Amino acid sequence: MRIGILTGSGPDAGLDLWAKVLAANKRLRGPADFRGDVDAPAVVIHSVPALGWSMDLEVHHEAVHETMVAACAELGAACSVFGVACNTLHVYADDLARAGRPATFVSMVELTTAACASRDRVALLGSRTTMDLDGPWSAYTPLRGVVGELELPDAAAQVALHELIYDIKRLGAAACVPRWRALLADIDASTVVLACTELPLVVAADPHSEAARFLDPTALLADALVRHTMR
Repeated sequence: MRIGILTGSGPDAGLDLWAKVLAANKRLRGPADFRGDVDAPAVVIHSVPALGWSMDLEVHHEAVHETMVAACAELGAACSVFGVACNTLHVYADDLARAGRPATFVSMVELTTAACASRDRVALLGSRTTMDLDGPWSAYTPLRGVVGELELPDAAAQVALHELIYDIKRLGAAACVPRWRALLADIDASTVVLACTELPLVVAADPHSEAARFLDPTALLADALVRHTMR
């Protein structure tokens, strides 16, 4: 079976997902069954720069949707199972799954929502549209029904976080660590959902990150994609 990764929003997040797929494959196979290159998963990556307009989805939703459907159709013809390295695009989950057939689409948002089900207090950090649970563009509205309390940054912090995500893309994660720490200091929840695929990059770049505090949808997706190929 071949794993497909749709990326471009952003491409570094696609590389991060690929790296996590490789790590998950080694871990799930175990040292007895992983002999090296020949036991690595077959992976095809489709990186589409125009998907980067999803950062302002409320403005560019028609163009992003058209681009995404076409990209999923191409990717679905080249793999057996695929995931999308962008939380925001999961607002189109049904269209992603339909366009990518016959390949199976795996949703990082569904995986994350399920992983949060037993948690009392969860913070959701992501792009502006992802955090706007009352608007039409967030895929994470189901979180409200599965956690005891859902924490969101205040309005000013949401703007600052959206700008930070842009700068992680432009400047690199390491340059953004101080601003990330400042934003995180105001979050009380013990579980923080990294609901933008750039945020795991800045967490990885911070040597003082509390790894146990973060729930990484990208890592959940990587694990699920590999498990699918091992059925």
